[in-house]
Amino acid sequence: MGSSAGQYYQQESCVAIGNLSGNISQGLGSIGVGHRSGEVSQGITSVAIGYASAQYYQNNYAISMGYNTAQISQGENSIAIGLSAGQSVQGTNSIAIGPYAGQSNQGNYAIAIGYAAGQEIQANNSIILNANSSALNGTQSGFYAYPIRNDSTNEYSLYYNTSTKEITYGSSPTGPTGPTGPTGPTGPTGPTGPTTFTSYSLSPVYTGDFTVPNSTNSVDYYNVYQIDTTYQQINVTLPQISTLDNGGKRVHYISDVGGNLITNNLVLNTSGSDMIGSSNSMTVTIDYSTINIMSNASTTTPARWLLI
Repeated sequence: MGSSAGQYYQQESCVAIGNLSGNISQGLGSIGVGHRSGEVSQGITSVAIGYASAQYYQNNYAISMGYNTAQISQGENSIAIGLSAGQSVQGTNSIAIGPYAGQSNQGNYAIAIGYAAGQEIQANNSIILNANSSALNGTQSGFYAYPIRNDSTNEYSLYYNTSTKEITYGSSPTGPTGPTGPTGPTGPTGPTGPTTFTSYSLSPVYTGDFTVPNSTNSVDYYNVYQIDTTYQQINVTLPQISTLDNGGKRVHYISDVGGNLITNNLVLNTSGSDMIGSSNSMTVTIDYSTINIMSNASTTTPARWLLI
């Protein structure tokens, strides 16, 4: 039905509806509906519905539905549904569903579902599922899907059984513990402290500035200084470490007994090029604080008082 429909060599039990539908050599029991559908060499019991659907060389038992679907050389037992699905050279036993799915050179036993899934040169024995506005192709036999949701809280993994071909999921495997790394280098030896703490010297309570002496009459190097800043800020000057007797070893405890450091501060000052940390002075503002400092016996330049 239609101009030139089923015009040449149409076999028995065929249907050709539309201009040039089933025009040349329509196979036994085939159906062509639409302008130029199944136009040239439509295979037996095949179906072509839509404008230029299966226009040239549709093989046996194939189905094409839609504008330009399986237009040129659709393989045997194949299915193409959707705008330009399987349009050019669709393989044997293949399926293309969706606009432009398997459009060009879809392989044998291939499945493409979704917009532009396997649009160009889909490999044999491959599956492509696409739910995206861009084409998704697969050039190797395998399974391709996009998108897949990222869930970092999931503790399971997918597994594939090569014998049964089943995809399953299970707990993520834990890898083996890696080898122990090499031991790092030994750090530098710290300064040697006083040998014992058998006694100490205790000062009277200072209420004004004073300088810590650089000599001691005791083999014990521990000195406790009491301060009270109730009436004024107190500046304490530490001796230059290089001038200390008894090997330059000292441990000083400077303790606030007045509880007024937040109002009138304690300021520690070094002598010469000595440092406290990275500075030549230190201010203490917390009431009832005790500052513990130790000389490093001139083992570095500049010499330093260490907070302990």
